Amino acid sequence: MSSTKKWLTAIVVGVSVNYRFIEHMDYMNPIVTWLNKRIGSDTLIETLLAALLIFVVLSDGENEATVTEPAQPPLTQHHHHYMEPAEKEPSPPKTAPRRRIPNIAHQKGRVTRISEMGNTFYEANKDGNVKAVIAELRNEPGEFSLITWHHVRASIAYYNEQGDEVADVGRASWLDSSNSVLDFPSQVTRKLIVAIKPKDWIAVPPDTSVAFDGDDALVSLPENIRRARIILQDDREFSLPFTIDVNLSAGTADSLTRAVS
Repeated sequence: MSSTKKWLTAIVVGVSVNYRFIEHMDYMNPIVTWLNKRIGSDTLIETLLAALLIFVVLSDGENEATVTEPAQPPLTQHHHHYMEPAEKEPSPPKTAPRRRIPNIAHQKGRVTRISEMGNTFYEANKDGNVKAVIAELRNEPGEFSLITWHHVRASIAYYNEQGDEVADVGRASWLDSSNSVLDFPSQVTRKLIVAIKPKDWIAVPPDTSVAFDGDDALVSLPENIRRARIILQDDREFSLPFTIDVNLSAGTADSLTRAVS
């Protein structure tokens, strides 16, 4: 109940109670008599109490109508902060496993004299039957290289002064071996037959005989050849190219160098 209601109630109740007392006071008789004639004592009290009741009821209704719900606190958005996953450092690129490669370090081309025994040629110095151009190739293993290069064969392509290919041998022959495929052990020099001249310059594939002039496998070489390209390769993955400068018309051989693949 508000303070106003409390005061009005107190006044109405006070007037009603006091009116009953003043009715018996002599000096208040004129006023009481006048009120009784005009209103009546009971009617006056009832009227005051009824007015008080109506006021209280009406004021409670207004209060109910004006009562508003308590203000709700504003909604706040709760932002959940999640830890961002740490960025992973990029892993180093994968490198292919390092592999051992052949290292043919000692290379030389020269002219010598050779002899034939069966299907095998060997160097005979001045006593040899025929002149030959050979290429010396030596396996000198370095860091992380093959100790022994296995199953190596050689092919040779021949070029004239204009750089045109004029002849080739799919498998060339080696000195001191009747086999066209051999191994390159460490610190061992192999000698490849580039060309020989029993009468004219020829290339000698394996399993052929210079002594038998009618052998169809012999490859005739023109004297204007100035360069031969040698390819050493095994039966798996490695291939090494070399170039030897020759002058068959003069019967000379110059440097043997590693060629670009």
